[in-house]
Amino acid sequence: MGIYLSNRKIAQLQAITTVLLSPFAAENGDEWRRSVCDAIEPIFESRGAMFGLMLPDETPLIGKSDVVAAMLPSFPPTGWVRDGHVKALARGDTVVSWRDIYEPAMVKKSDFYNEVVGPNRVYAPLMLTVPTPESPLGATVFNYYESESRADGRAEERKQLLRLLAAPFKAAINAYVGVRRQRATLMSFGELANVSLALFDMNGHVVHHSRALERLLSLDPEAKRIRGETARMASNLSAVISARNQLAHLERPIKSRLTTHRGSYGLSAISFGDGFGVGTVIGVMVEDLQPRAFDAERLVSEYHLTKRELQTAALLERRMSASEIASALGISVNTARRHTEHVLAKLGVHSRKAAAQRMGGAGGGQRG
Repeated sequence: MGIYLSNRKIAQLQAITTVLLSPFAAENGDEWRRSVCDAIEPIFESRGAMFGLMLPDETPLIGKSDVVAAMLPSFPPTGWVRDGHVKALARGDTVVSWRDIYEPAMVKKSDFYNEVVGPNRVYAPLMLTVPTPESPLGATVFNYYESESRADGRAEERKQLLRLLAAPFKAAINAYVGVRRQRATLMSFGELANVSLALFDMNGHVVHHSRALERLLSLDPEAKRIRGETARMASNLSAVISARNQLAHLERPIKSRLTTHRGSYGLSAISFGDGFGVGTVIGVMVEDLQPRAFDAERLVSEYHLTKRELQTAALLERRMSASEIASALGISVNTARRHTEHVLAKLGVHSRKAAAQRMGGAGGGQRG
């Protein structure tokens, strides 16, 4: 059976397709999924739409607040609801109505129908769904209706319309989940390799800071400057990629160097993706160019140094004077001396040299 598309419907389908294929233009995944729901409701004349995607650290259901509030207590769904959905996915059915996978008489006897569906008027779901290994129930956009009669009256027409969105929906989900998988792999690499790594999306938002980077930043009073430089490098590389420069997806990283009171850092930025911004992740690695045997975790666990004392200890390990410590920390010389005294007392030593040696520092004579 053919379907007539008015100019209005064609425009609506084009708008939905644009939103579907723009998961990385939104502020975050939730905003993208909410935009999909907002775009899809008018053409399918639904009571509300929901976008279900069960991924770690994501909201399982996105859509109209009242519809989501009604459904979340039953999500993940009960056995028979889940089994019907999984059966449709297994058959490769991208567009599914409730009558395709459930026996209406059985459904209407269920607690779910009488306690959730009826009171909240979320009848007759019409679903656009695709499987994805990361999400046990795949990715699904549900359209719900005020009544079964309202849904059934134009069910076949709506199913045909929804099939027109199947290809862009599948492409969007593959891209979105693929990028999440890529980010997770990079995060795992950063943690397992103990690399000081910051990951950014193409909008300049921080995706992840590795624990090694957080430890490094905790020791430097000018951590804000280091964070700012990583963000600047990521932003510059994103701008080049967005300009469709073929050289943007570099095999060799862009490098920068930053010097603070505590030391010098080498920063390297590189893109992970297609080189044109679609799902690209920017990684910025930060290397301490003056590595020392300074074990911050040991000092905290064994000597119970506070954050400020740890920063002071890191500067003492570099044999910095009280005035230099004061300048680095943005405090008075007297306060710097007091922090120094606390560090020496906790380490059980009586001199700066002894403190540096206990912390693993090497070389350099004591300065005033």
